[in-house]
Amino acid sequence: MLIKVIDYLGPIVSNIYAAPHTHFSDSNISAATRLFALNGRIGRVRWIAYSTALWMLASVVLGLLLQLAAFVSTDFMFLAGTVLTFSIWLVPLLVARRRLQDLGLGALYLIGVIIPFINLYFIFIMLFKRGDEGSNEFGPPPAPNNRGVYVLAFILPAIMVIGILAAIALPAYMKYTDKARANAPSVSAQADHRQA
Repeated sequence: MLIKVIDYLGPIVSNIYAAPHTHFSDSNISAATRLFALNGRIGRVRWIAYSTALWMLASVVLGLLLQLAAFVSTDFMFLAGTVLTFSIWLVPLLVARRRLQDLGLGALYLIGVIIPFINLYFIFIMLFKRGDEGSNEFGPPPAPNNRGVYVLAFILPAIMVIGILAAIALPAYMKYTDKARANAPSVSAQADHRQA
């Protein structure tokens, strides 16, 4: 049995002091990404997807808190609102930090994300600039995106487009229905016409 194993492995075990034949490079290494990880790198699509997921989670929690407002004390609502507000500001900053690390920028650049008008520059950088190829000082490149990440990243732009279209279409529809009601004969006039 041992002879068959040695014959199968061949030159691999012929010299136990030989250097390994494996090519070690970081080109095929990628880091596993978790939503609430503090360190690591995430790409553009995953940044949008994680931001969307956090926005939806905060919306659900806020909705539940508003439903509970009638049944619980004011002190509890104040505490819960404070914790929710703090998390709404803190967690997206942690996700933005990981995106900045993918670009090779440190956590100090988060100050630019917080400052109004300067944050627009950083948002465009995080949206459109590719991350560093290969490993950088913040770790290996992010893992490739799966279908779920793409679907989640598509939700926020879809909601924005639907919201813009609704803001344009609803007033036009209301104007159309008002005009149609004004031009339509009244019900009492139709009843008088039938009796005659």
